[in-house]
Amino acid sequence: MVKIQLFYSLAFVASTLAAPSGVLSSLFSSLDKRACTNPSNMLKNAGFESKSIKPWVYAPYYPKLTSQKIVTSGYKSDHALQISGLATTQNEYGFSRLEQNFTNCKFGKYDLSWSMYLPKGAAQGLDPRQPGMTIWVYDPRGQGQVGTLAFGPNSFNSSLGYPVQRATHKTNQWVNLSMKLPYNINVGKCTLVINWIVPGQETGKGDGKLTLKLDNFVLKPSK
Repeated sequence: MVKIQLFYSLAFVASTLAAPSGVLSSLFSSLDKRACTNPSNMLKNAGFESKSIKPWVYAPYYPKLTSQKIVTSGYKSDHALQISGLATTQNEYGFSRLEQNFTNCKFGKYDLSWSMYLPKGAAQGLDPRQPGMTIWVYDPRGQGQVGTLAFGPNSFNSSLGYPVQRATHKTNQWVNLSMKLPYNINVGKCTLVINWIVPGQETGKGDGKLTLKLDNFVLKPSK
């Protein structure tokens, strides 16, 4: 009986090895798809409710000019991430990066949304030295900018997705932002990157500064 089972096992291995490469590729691809399934939200700790930014990573290029911390009173939640920057001289340039890696299991279009709160007067800077934000998505094929924001003392402007959606938003209230990413995300390891900048102002024009709250990030397949 053992010999018969061994014979059939060897026969299966032999037939598998003899199969065309396309058959093997299809088999492994099918197994890989079953092992990898996208969650309803590709991002973890999306509302910073763990009282930590992990698995987000904060990378301050100029640590003395920018900062981040978890604060209370988020968007319909207990916590949010507050980011700040201050540039007191013309030659200072606050630049920081917040990012999170995620694995994409399905090639296609995706939507990104989040909530933002900019207090009145919390952003200072004259054009073209306004505080701003750029949003990028990196995938195995490269990277692309998906949105930009420019902040002022009484409002802020957004240019998001493609076709580009442009809007002006009020301060002192939570604003829900959303967009369809302008290109497909490829399968594999990917990264969402949020950069914010706080340029120094010309001499005599005051400080460049920015303080705002981020919350409720969602990255999901487009419908």
